[in-house]
Amino acid sequence: MNKKWLNSITFSIFLTLISFYIYSLDLTFFQQLELKSYDFKVRIRGERPISNQIKIIAIDEDSLKKEGRWPWSRRKMARLVDRLIEADVAAIGFDIFFPEHENYISPERFEEGIKQQQTQKMNAEELTGWYQGLNDADQQFAKSIERSERVILGFFVNPADKKLNPDELEQLDFSQYSIVQRFDDRTQPLPLRQIVSVGLSIPELMNAANAAGYVSFVPEMDGVIRWVPTLMQHGE
Repeated sequence: MNKKWLNSITFSIFLTLISFYIYSLDLTFFQQLELKSYDFKVRIRGERPISNQIKIIAIDEDSLKKEGRWPWSRRKMARLVDRLIEADVAAIGFDIFFPEHENYISPERFEEGIKQQQTQKMNAEELTGWYQGLNDADQQFAKSIERSERVILGFFVNPADKKLNPDELEQLDFSQYSIVQRFDDRTQPLPLRQIVSVGLSIPELMNAANAAGYVSFVPEMDGVIRWVPTLMQHGE
């Protein structure tokens, strides 16, 4: 082996060791460099074709001008689900969630209730019960979701909170998967991002839905969202 060849091997080994050392330092500069390199590769790749079978119902400025300020009534959301069922869509996914009961009764709904009920003869208790009965928006939305048999509700994951409500987790049973990987005849769990807390829609809607999927995103250090985990894990 000549000296020139030996020097080349030595230099290659040296560069490899330096690379491993730099990588082990986990320096922010090199992390940023890796992210920008990925962005560059994506730009060179160009845009990929988007399926025409997927439609987005956006809550944008035009929608707000036409339908009114957000949040919209659950009665309106129920009608939306019903219309999508009539269109025979394969699945309906919500990337928003509904964590509280709807307490608002629109003037139109109140006027409709007045026409259907003689409230003048009611006492205070009866009038209170009648008024509360007008607010059936959550029930209507839940019925539309259940009737569709194709709604997927969103929920978010919060990695900062270490307290997880077991009752909330039970509502996600239909989104549970048992994933293992085998190494040398030994079963080991896959390295998945851990769930420590979740934010769900109200139980009436969660119980009516066909499935649920998380809509949380974890941005990189520069604030850009480049990927999301397909699965997340809680417990064993």
